[in-house]
Amino acid sequence: MSNAQNKFFYRLIAEQAGCKEEDHDALVACLRSRDATNITAAFSHYQTNMRSMADLGFGGSSPCAQKKGPKKFYSEQETPTNILFSGNYEHAPMFFGANKKEGSYVYSVLYNEYFLPNELENDENFLINDLMPTLMNTLSVSNYYPFKEMLKDVFFDEGQVGDLYSMIPGLTDLFSVFFFKANAYELIQQNSKYAPSFWYGYDYSNTQKSLFHLNYMNPASKANLTHPGTSHGDESIFLFDVVLPLVWCDIGAIVNDALECLSHIGSQN
Repeated sequence: MSNAQNKFFYRLIAEQAGCKEEDHDALVACLRSRDATNITAAFSHYQTNMRSMADLGFGGSSPCAQKKGPKKFYSEQETPTNILFSGNYEHAPMFFGANKKEGSYVYSVLYNEYFLPNELENDENFLINDLMPTLMNTLSVSNYYPFKEMLKDVFFDEGQVGDLYSMIPGLTDLFSVFFFKANAYELIQQNSKYAPSFWYGYDYSNTQKSLFHLNYMNPASKANLTHPGTSHGDESIFLFDVVLPLVWCDIGAIVNDALECLSHIGSQN
């Protein structure tokens, strides 16, 4: 692991914005002196760099406002996981869930920002021998050798590993579990010890209407995912009473349907 990766994510972002103060208060003061454009550009640069190393690059991007108690920075030992399992937090009822194909989004991010820039999409040796270790490193899983072999057996059929297109179904399922479902379900389980906690699974899929199309409006960026399934964020279509923007739809499919409809109308006339 590089020195850059050893640092807290927020420090990597701050450095991109030109703030390298070691003292926390001085670091905050420096960041407050930067405008929003500078901070946004710093995060964008940081995220691009992290994704080129097979990391999703979301670290440091979800600040949580402190509402009570003395102002503090969490120590290296005070991770969200440690706090969750200790039970030493304010307990509240919780309703959480996941979509069936959350991993479609993760796969597309890695395909566009890791596989393609590093020319790995057709690298059979990498896909067979190094992809699983790379993912385990991304997820901070140590001593993963027997584990990576088990993952191959669970998520892929015989002969699929080594061909990225054939691996897409297994990879999207694997990403769904490791990047979303497992930790979210663990959160609900732990919180249920202290407060009412409920889990839902959202499986309805409409290939033509998905947040996936908003994230990847250019057909070339869809990572060969012709059927992304119930992708990350798709439940928001039904959670919020809003008109569905056209950009959420597969424009190509809509145009084809419209042309077919017009051809039928023309033939009837």
